[in-house]
Amino acid sequence: MAYSREQLDYQYSPSKWALRPDVIASHCSILAEESARSREELDVVTEAYGNEEEVLQIAKPSAPDQKIAFVYFHGGMWQALAMSDSLFMARPLAALGATTVAVEYTLCPKGTMSNIVAQCVRAVRHVHARLPGYRLYLIGHSAGGHLAAMVLAELSSDPIAQHIVGVCPVSGLFDLEPVQRCYANSALNLTQEEIASFSPLRHVARMAAPRVPVRAGFLLLCFTHPLSPTHPLTHSLTLTHFHSLIHSLNTLLEVLLVVAEKDTTLFRDETFALLDALRKVGASVDLVDYPGLDHFSVIENLRDPSYDLVSRLARAVGLLPSARADL
Repeated sequence: MAYSREQLDYQYSPSKWALRPDVIASHCSILAEESARSREELDVVTEAYGNEEEVLQIAKPSAPDQKIAFVYFHGGMWQALAMSDSLFMARPLAALGATTVAVEYTLCPKGTMSNIVAQCVRAVRHVHARLPGYRLYLIGHSAGGHLAAMVLAELSSDPIAQHIVGVCPVSGLFDLEPVQRCYANSALNLTQEEIASFSPLRHVARMAAPRVPVRAGFLLLCFTHPLSPTHPLTHSLTLTHFHSLIHSLNTLLEVLLVVAEKDTTLFRDETFALLDALRKVGASVDLVDYPGLDHFSVIENLRDPSYDLVSRLARAVGLLPSARADL
């Protein structure tokens, strides 16, 4: 659908579609208060991943650490909100043994889209170096959903990709061309090169690129290059191990797209477009469309341990038993 400038301004203003008055003030208050609680109750450290503006916060669990880190990129149309508002989900995840990482990036107009994407990539590299052996799960809301998807694409051919086990863009933006034609571009100043380079819908093949984990690659090497019958590993490489290998390859990286019933038409359409595009290139992808929620409540609710999305994320990384009957 071709939108006029006026229609695009409306579509990119989810507060006008929200289910409660003064939603922006309420949303910011909820995120800030819940993030403050996380910093009070959890072991939180602030670290630089680059210059003085490039920082992140790591909130580790007091429960047994399951070595899974959810890396969160905040929303705000790339020009609002901050790392300080981004630990609102940390307490429910910590209760399950997971670490939450909140990433700060330079907001527009001071920052550019090229710089922001590069910063988020550097942040993930830092987390991987800082938390060796951890599995990484990328999650972002709105503009942050765009960033989570782009980080996945940018790192698709990097060895770090084998440690990324999933990505969850929540009510994300996946095509920058219409963004260039709305009010937000007065701060973003998008170039044609940035639109082509950083629109996830144009990079679905990279998002779906196969990733072989270290453990699976090692086992595959053992099966394709048989060991001596007397080698101690020979007796451990059974059919059960091979089945586990195939299972790990099939479920290595999953994309979970999330959208709210009361999101704007454009946000919903882009999410469903990304779903279709990823399916066409063979990606493991699923979509959850939450009834009765809007653009803000769909992410705010992650502060609630009973929220369905908390359970879905936990199951995706093995913190809770899978709901699938074949697992």
